[in-house]
Amino acid sequence: MRLATTLHEIEIVPPASVHYLGITFSKNSESLYYVVHSSLSEATVPVLCRVPVMGGSVQRLKEGLNSPVSLSPDGTKYVFMRESENESALIIADLESGSEQKLVSRKPPEFLDYPAWSPDGQIIACTGVDTSIMTPNGNDGRIVEIRIRDGNTRVLAGQHWGLIRQLVWSGDGRGLLMSTRGNGGVYHVWYVAYPGGLTHKVTDGLSQEVGASVAGNSRQMVTVQENTLSGIWRMHRKQTHTEMLVSGSGNSAGVVALPDGRVLFEKELNGYT
Repeated sequence: MRLATTLHEIEIVPPASVHYLGITFSKNSESLYYVVHSSLSEATVPVLCRVPVMGGSVQRLKEGLNSPVSLSPDGTKYVFMRESENESALIIADLESGSEQKLVSRKPPEFLDYPAWSPDGQIIACTGVDTSIMTPNGNDGRIVEIRIRDGNTRVLAGQHWGLIRQLVWSGDGRGLLMSTRGNGGVYHVWYVAYPGGLTHKVTDGLSQEVGASVAGNSRQMVTVQENTLSGIWRMHRKQTHTEMLVSGSGNSAGVVALPDGRVLFEKELNGYT
């Protein structure tokens, strides 16, 4: 972790061969909640953990989570997804007792993910996909609004996206930010107004932005910018000298040497090959 006002990095949890599903700050910003499972075994059950932001003893709170958690406005409950062969369920759990309430569920091939608790505490937004629908960009992702009082649901925005990574409310509750992959095949941050559902793109360009987090005053956002650099090199037999043929952003693959000395290869640009 790095404080926004300094360049000093703090190691909160030692490195390990694990996969983190998501990281969430507590409402008082004194603790971090994260869902983790071992990357060495698919049989490992994901676990929700809590740790002080400055590092310290790690508490294991609950097993069987398949998404990041989102805390209620008062910080006493959290929401998450739990998946099985027969069900994708949205669960609300009490932070102290661990007691659970299933709010809604979907049957495969439909799945829910990335729950986000609204600032007024009345709504949980999440992403929904239908894995039976396959496009070059993903699985027809959409945003679903679920009312906690009665479990009623509706699709928030008429627009669908290929894939959605992360979903967060703005501090004022007037919209949501998400990292999504659209027709260009590259992840960018989009804003979805609430309750109207109007959308506009926040970031653009050749780089992709994965994930999103919003400051409490709704004036700043944090995302991770990713750039892929790749190259094709040629080395002559019985020599150690190498010659770079292709370099740049995007993935290069499927290299074939042609008889005249040229090379044929696949190049990814803006998500397309």
